[in-house]
Amino acid sequence: MRLGKFVLKTMSASAPYICDIRCKQEITSQSYSYNRKEEICKLSNRTKEARPENFRSAPSWFYIMRLNGRAPLGSILQLPALSCQEIKASEGKDAITNKYWLNLTGSGKTQLMYCDLNFRAVGAEPSISIVVELYEVERRSLCSNSPCFNNGTCQAGYTDKRFRCKCPLGFTAVYYKKARSFDFEDGNGEWEKTGRAFIHQPTFGDNPVARHRETAQLQGDW
Repeated sequence: MRLGKFVLKTMSASAPYICDIRCKQEITSQSYSYNRKEEICKLSNRTKEARPENFRSAPSWFYIMRLNGRAPLGSILQLPALSCQEIKASEGKDAITNKYWLNLTGSGKTQLMYCDLNFRAVGAEPSISIVVELYEVERRSLCSNSPCFNNGTCQAGYTDKRFRCKCPLGFTAVYYKKARSFDFEDGNGEWEKTGRAFIHQPTFGDNPVARHRETAQLQGDW
C-alpha cells in the first residue's frame, strides 16, 4: 500500500529506518511510503486519513504515518489544508474548532481562517468563517494602539509580545517610558560600576562645573 499524490520528496533509502529519519527531519512531512524492492522512500505532506482516495494497493510498497513530532494539518503556514473537512479527516478526534491555514483554491495563496469543526451530520462540511489575512491584521493591530512612548517606533513581530519598540535616543525600558541616564560615573541602572575607568570622564552633554574640571570640548552632545 502507498499514498499517491501529495509527494513531498522522493529519495533513495537502503532501509526503512532511513526513510523514517528523513520523515522526522521534514517539518511538513505527515507520512511516508517505502519500496522494499527498489529501496525508494517517498515523503508525503498528507496522511491516508486525509486523502483515502489516494491510498492504493501497490506491490513492494508499505505505508507509515508519522507518529512523533507531526504537525497537525493546517496548524502551520507551511502546511495548509485544502478545506476544513480535510483537517477533520486528517486529525480525527483530535481536531478542534480553531484558526487554521487554508489554501481553498489550491493556487498557493494561503490564508488563516476559522474552522468550526463541531459539526455532527454525516458528510456535512464544517462551516468556515474566513478571516482574510488575519495573521497580518493581528500583527498590525498590535501597533495600532501605539504602545511605545516618547516617539518610539512600534515594529510587529521580533519578541514574545509579538512587537517591539525601537528605542529613540535617550530612553530605555520595554515601552521607552524611562529616560536613560548617560552618567557613566553612576551607571544607568543597566550596569554596575566595578572600577575607576569612568571617574571624572565627560558625560552626556558634559558638565565641567559638576566635575570640577576643565571642559572636554566635546563635538555635539558626547
